[in-house]
Amino acid sequence: MVAAGIGAQHGWRISVVTRWFIAAAVVFCLPQLLEVIFVADSHAAFVELQGKAIGCAVALFCAPIVSHKLGYE
Repeated sequence: MVAAGIGAQHGWRISVVTRWFIAAAVVFCLPQLLEVIFVADSHAAFVELQGKAIGCAVALFCAPIVSHKLGYE
């Protein structure tokens, strides 16, 4: 919602905001992803990664709905 508001102020296209959101989601999930890859027994990191990935996916799914409510199209 914050990215949609900033994008609306600056006149960015929704595709640009979506790409920036995906990049932010990757950076947000990167610590757990690296821990899952490089640490042999990292069950807790895997669970955290799943939660963050699901949260980011839900947010990306709801972004068009929120942007429509804000009049950003």
